[in-house]
Amino acid sequence: MNILSPNLQQLFYDITGMAKRLLASKYLHFHKPKHFFIYDSRADSSIRKLTAPEKCYFDEESGIDSDYAKFCLRGIKLRDEIKDEFGTHLTPRQIDKLLLDLEE
Repeated sequence: MNILSPNLQQLFYDITGMAKRLLASKYLHFHKPKHFFIYDSRADSSIRKLTAPEKCYFDEESGIDSDYAKFCLRGIKLRDEIKDEFGTHLTPRQIDKLLLDLEE
């Protein structure tokens, strides 16, 4: 599992003065689409309707974005459930599209 780089988010924060989780996730997804989910409020809302929360704990000093990590754990769980039920392995991009289609 990949988690947003605290250094990338810090860089975006230093430039803009705002937390840029969406921008960081899109940037990383663009470079490694099979490894990173795109996080936004609509996708987060949809995935919360489809999967139970995952328990995860992070050391505060790690700098890990716990909201994105929890989102990824839900995405991985959803991917695995779809594979088990339908025999289809979805990429993070396909899951992103599915989540956005559910919001419409």
